Amino acid sequence: MTIDLSDRHLIALLGRRGAESCMLETAIRMLTDRGAVVHAAFADRTGNETGSDLNRAREQLTEIPLGEAEPGDYHAAILPGDRASVELLRSSTEAISFIREFADRCVPIATIGYGPKLLIDCGLVDGFKVTSDPTIRGELEDAGATWNDTEVITDRILVTGRGPEDAEAFGATIVVEIAKGIIAGQSAG
Repeated sequence: MTIDLSDRHLIALLGRRGAESCMLETAIRMLTDRGAVVHAAFADRTGNETGSDLNRAREQLTEIPLGEAEPGDYHAAILPGDRASVELLRSSTEAISFIREFADRCVPIATIGYGPKLLIDCGLVDGFKVTSDPTIRGELEDAGATWNDTEVITDRILVTGRGPEDAEAFGATIVVEIAKGIIAGQSAG
């Protein structure tokens, strides 16, 4: 059965243009292939587009300044997993507030690799089961998460992936979780 996401709007909250994580390319491609509209909001738009890991998916993305994006317009948020983007977003109070608004609305938030560090800063891991790059396990456990070494974990509103080797499973899980929202009647706004 094919999953149709044509009425779903998602936002990929990214660090710097041209430095996006290849870990997200698969997920974004899987979503857009099923009709989802994915906007890319960059915390720093000064980067270079050439050489981007999202070049193949980029043609289906619409860029929007983070300050102009309204969390209520989206059915899910996808956060980067590469260290540089994660650190840039962790230093942005605007990005942290943006992510918290998704959690406040109980809207899915997906991240992979080092991305769960962002969830720590948002106060979103305490009591959740997560996975991530194994090097940040201690930080997640110190913040109250239960960490498991598995490719993808879904726990309530969070979808977390371990790393680039799990990109396919991560993308497929996001598709399923967004589809569950359709079945449950979730709407943006």
